[in-house]
Amino acid sequence: MPSDPSRKAHYAWEPQIAVGPSGELWAIGDSCDGFVQEGICQVDTADFPKQPPATMLWRSTNGGRSWSFVSDPMRMVGGLSDLPAGYDSDVAVATAPEGNHPPLIYVVSNWAGSIELAISEDNGHSWVTSSLNGFVATDRPWLAASGPCTLYMSIHPLTGAFDVASEPVVAKYNGCQILAAAKAGQSIAIPKRVTPVEPLTQDVAATDQDFAKLRIVGSSIYQPYVTCDSDPATNLSCNGRADVETLAVAVSHNEGASFEDVPVATGHMGINLNDGTWPLSLAVDSHGLAVIVADTGYSLWTFVSHNSGMSWKERLPIDAGLHWSFAGVPSVAASNTSYSVGWYASPPAVPNHSQRWFLATALVQGNAAPTITVLPTELATTPYNTPLADTLSESFGAALVHGHQVFVYTQSCAVAGAALHGCPEPPTGPGRQLVVRWAWIS
Repeated sequence: MPSDPSRKAHYAWEPQIAVGPSGELWAIGDSCDGFVQEGICQVDTADFPKQPPATMLWRSTNGGRSWSFVSDPMRMVGGLSDLPAGYDSDVAVATAPEGNHPPLIYVVSNWAGSIELAISEDNGHSWVTSSLNGFVATDRPWLAASGPCTLYMSIHPLTGAFDVASEPVVAKYNGCQILAAAKAGQSIAIPKRVTPVEPLTQDVAATDQDFAKLRIVGSSIYQPYVTCDSDPATNLSCNGRADVETLAVAVSHNEGASFEDVPVATGHMGINLNDGTWPLSLAVDSHGLAVIVADTGYSLWTFVSHNSGMSWKERLPIDAGLHWSFAGVPSVAASNTSYSVGWYASPPAVPNHSQRWFLATALVQGNAAPTITVLPTELATTPYNTPLADTLSESFGAALVHGHQVFVYTQSCAVAGAALHGCPEPPTGPGRQLVVRWAWIS
């Protein structure tokens, strides 16, 4: 991705993507300044501490064939540092304009003690920011927008205890009101309501849980999650031979006022709940198609619904035709009864040699078999016979635009030959030395 011209280097990771109502694409990435749950971030000594974290926004106006840097939504106006953010960022775009302005663009970014929301009404050229009140010690805020003003955010509260579940909650906001209040100097945004997607008794009745980005179609909200049903679990990951997990989607048909659980699958699924990634992804389109993909580290569970997520059928793992050793961190997009899946994949390796990781993709159009593509750029390596886990990032973004697959994902600059593919050279300092890449597949 193009770099921020105000910064010396363009390390970034955890990219996400959003599609605007006229087909333009927006992508967001982080560049943190120290530690996150996955380890040490790249610290560029030329920028730090003058410009610590960065939240970088990019735009494509041609369906993902090329991208341009837009701005850092969290950059303090007139200052040299960012707001306390730069982790777990996400982007959403209003599905309709308000008044004479373009559709609102929302960017959310997490920090240890706060969640910051930035809003732009001029295609990302200027921003107002607000702190989202009432959320402390949270992990991974996800955004979804509806209409000109409605904004939803789901978060994963941190319980801090093994064998205690962390139930996702969905907060509803009025983005137009937040924008007006921020212009008037109000720095805190209050949600219209906050709704747990499950009864709060699950916090003590269930064990560990992971979730994925929420989706909106019309007035329906979809929040996927996977729960460990074993109490106690064999291990922190809940993927021992005796462990049982439930994959489900919490669905709201009343704009998030209440949710009902729709089970997708229950049994020994082997989904790792403690490897630093979000191991599942959901996509829903306006024609009733819904797809969930979840990874075990070695293969991808694939489930499809043709009635807007009210019932589900298991399909052959989307990666089955590849016959590779490892698959992880899936990202799914759906549009016009077709769906696209991207994941990090590694082929069989020779003993005592590294596992080499690549971006693999699959396009499923209607009832046709998946068309699998593996991009040639090596993204990372791990020791022989070792899953990727969060070596690259905990998640990445996917879109399906007019039948073309678009992905924003992460590459490690530590792999051999990375400088030939746009990495800063040489990679210096501690940390993970990651950059965001994009792919457009016809």
